[in-house]
Amino acid sequence: MGYDTSRIINSPLKKDGTGASNLAVNGAGAPQVFLYNPPAGYDVEIADICIIVETSNALSFGNKFIDTTIGTLANGLLIEIKADDQAYTWATCKRTRDLVEITKGEGLDMITGTVNFVRLCLWLPQHLRLFRTGTYTNPEYLKVTIQDDLRAISYMEMFFSGVKLP
Repeated sequence: MGYDTSRIINSPLKKDGTGASNLAVNGAGAPQVFLYNPPAGYDVEIADICIIVETSNALSFGNKFIDTTIGTLANGLLIEIKADDQAYTWATCKRTRDLVEITKGEGLDMITGTVNFVRLCLWLPQHLRLFRTGTYTNPEYLKVTIQDDLRAISYMEMFFSGVKLP
């Protein structure tokens, strides 16, 4: 018996749920919200949530945020989730190490080159389920809010992989 590959879902979080997926924006003064809500047709079980970053500047740790030209963020990258009708602030990341702290074991990959690249896969509880829109008064979500200027980064995206549940 084979697996129904039509149930696989991969998606970036998008500006206001429908727009662009590049998180490398200016959210200082006017925070920029990127999110995913499951559709009305099915629940989604989340298997992975990862952040990828590309920059032509050097990658950095310490009191920097990913890129050597960006110091400790004033407000941070706010990561939130609403699952089983419960909203949680998962993390507010102001430095690279804040992101590393919420990754799963072996969840950090760095590649240096003409464009420097980092991938951070976040730790998740098993069977994290977002119920279909309409199940609760307010839809469930994965959400990241950019609250600082990240335009020194070339490209940044938060995406998830999972399966559609009946």
